[in-house]
Amino acid sequence: AFKQGNESARPNVFLWSTLLDACSKSKNPDAWKVAENLFAAMQKSHKNGILKDPPNTITYNSIINACAKPKQPQRAELWLREMYKDYKKGNVAAQPNEKSFSAVIDAWAKSETEEGAERSEKILNDMIIYAKETELPVKPDAVSYNDVMIAYARVGLPRKAEAVLQRQYGDFKAGNKRAALDAQSFNAIIHGWAKAKEQISGERAELVLNRMVELHKQGILKERPNNYIYTTVINTWAVVGKPDKARQVFDRMLGDH
Repeated sequence: AFKQGNESARPNVFLWSTLLDACSKSKNPDAWKVAENLFAAMQKSHKNGILKDPPNTITYNSIINACAKPKQPQRAELWLREMYKDYKKGNVAAQPNEKSFSAVIDAWAKSETEEGAERSEKILNDMIIYAKETELPVKPDAVSYNDVMIAYARVGLPRKAEAVLQRQYGDFKAGNKRAALDAQSFNAIIHGWAKAKEQISGERAELVLNRMVELHKQGILKERPNNYIYTTVINTWAVVGKPDKARQVFDRMLGDH
């Protein structure tokens, strides 16, 4: 209709963003390729003057999500970089926000590889640097920190997960209320120690449990350790061949409930 002279039918950014969003919600594993082709067509339309406005935050977030969900973290990160580059060139409508970074962090975290865990933390670092450079209120929340911790825990690197927890706690104490600690943070680290199966795994897992109890008493952590967390600590002692220690934690669990 637009090509036939109907100006009211001119495609706009909202229409293109809606198409990209549909790709991000598709169950087709190749939908991200369709999204990238759509984005290229959108850019061509803008260059030719048919589309008046450039891609905006919603547009970029849609294509990032389209790549992130089918486990294409490299492509999701590439589009985050393109988004930031576009913003730096003067397209203020393409300003990255928390969702932009969080989607890429989550995509890398779910790759379940050591590289993926490291890349997820790199994007977390980039998010913090971006906030300082632009003075925009783009701060990581508990979900982003947890994604990185879970990623390290899944590949058996609990020390790195603990280091991220310390960063999160420091960020929270510095005033970022979005980074408040929760039970999932501690559970991820305990799982990491169980997966590592080191001689000190049981001891370190129980130290994490103790820290959780302490922070709850101080009112910093809302949740108390639940049966699931106690069970994970018990299992960690079991896998390193310390049934007596496992029984002690079991008795402690009974006394705590």
